[in-house]
Amino acid sequence: MLPPASAQRRKNQYRPVIEQVGTFDPLPNEHNEKLTSLNYERIRHWIGNGAHGFFPIHPTSYMNAWRNRRAIKENQEKSINVDAKTEDKQ
Repeated sequence: MLPPASAQRRKNQYRPVIEQVGTFDPLPNEHNEKLTSLNYERIRHWIGNGAHGFFPIHPTSYMNAWRNRRAIKENQEKSINVDAKTEDKQ
């Protein structure tokens, strides 16, 4: 079992890690759950400093996220416009 950790790039994977950013318990508990905990503050810190996972994020993932954010924003604007029109009629 390898815990989620931050290590230097292109180094032997069995060398000491820079910082452990989470834990993983592979043994199921009484609810048959395998537990994982992550320290999101430290993960954001490392991503902000250029860290990434085993593979870099695919450009299509960025495009999908951008489109989803734009669609959410447009839906919110439409709902605001509908609410404003409803108030004008009353």
